[in-house]
Amino acid sequence: FQRSTVPRKNVIEFRPPLYKQRYFFVKDIVNQYKPKKVADLGCGNATLLCMLKFHSCVQELVGVDLLMDREEGERVPGPRDLDLSIVLYRGSAVEKDSRLLGFDLITCIELIEHLDSEDLAKFPEVVFGYFSPGMVVISTPNSDFNPLFPASTFRNSDHKFEWNQTQFQHWASNVAKLYSYTVEFTGVGAPPPWAKHVGYCTQIGIFKKNWILAKPTGSRVSEPEEHAYQVVSILCEVATGIRMVNYSGYRVPTVEISVNDLILRLTLGRSFMLTNGVRVGLLQSSRPPGLFPYLNVHHRERPGILESFQVVGPATPHCNLSGSAAGKRNASRLPPQRGSGNDCWQLSL
Repeated sequence: FQRSTVPRKNVIEFRPPLYKQRYFFVKDIVNQYKPKKVADLGCGNATLLCMLKFHSCVQELVGVDLLMDREEGERVPGPRDLDLSIVLYRGSAVEKDSRLLGFDLITCIELIEHLDSEDLAKFPEVVFGYFSPGMVVISTPNSDFNPLFPASTFRNSDHKFEWNQTQFQHWASNVAKLYSYTVEFTGVGAPPPWAKHVGYCTQIGIFKKNWILAKPTGSRVSEPEEHAYQVVSILCEVATGIRMVNYSGYRVPTVEISVNDLILRLTLGRSFMLTNGVRVGLLQSSRPPGLFPYLNVHHRERPGILESFQVVGPATPHCNLSGSAAGKRNASRLPPQRGSGNDCWQLSL
């Protein structure tokens, strides 16, 4: 990476910007180790997830952030050629959630410095002890670099601390030893030639699970599932001949497929992909809002054939779907799951 300095203003400028260098670093890790399941704790606006979704090795992406909102889920870009699911949760990195077990890589980019002392003490047990992924990448500001900036205080008003190289490496080495990981140190944001001793502007620890020394985790099977996080968005992209984004919303959709019927649960205003035999469908709300939902069904073997159905009549317990290919299909509106608020339709195809 290149860096330019402007001595007369005492300003150090990073090119590319430092935040991009951190993301590029994670992309290089993904390229090298080919993880299938990746979670980003403290994912912010999901920028890193947006970049990682184009890596063909990745099959599942998860983002967790305390300030996650619905709009962030809607900004994740469109489909790709291979199956991929992206789930965004609202929650804390120091809360245990069983849905993050079994991941190959967990990233914590500029996260730990935002934790107070109590949460920082919980962090290793949750991430390394409970989640216990194959790899963990942690980046944090290097305070040794701070005197090179015009104002040598914390880089962000929300930072609870900023460690120098010795402090970070001491903490990381102890965590690695306690939870059977190895750790190596590097960083991004090279210092000026005359200040090599301060190290990288952002220091990074790469933790790798030592599977030989790791304690067995089979006892977790008997433990109840812990779901501390709130789902903000789910985006599932299925690799078929037809590319469709299938769901994004607050609720977790469930699909039950039998031979003749499909039971669909969705939040109106969102989309959901379904498969049944040779059919691939997309159930959406109509535009403009307020109209009844419609269903487009493509035949996978003959994608040129399209059956289009629309719910007609008010949202009563029973109504019909009117279709362009085969008249009407029967649809029954089922009671929603308790607390879900979702519409559930049983549709005969």
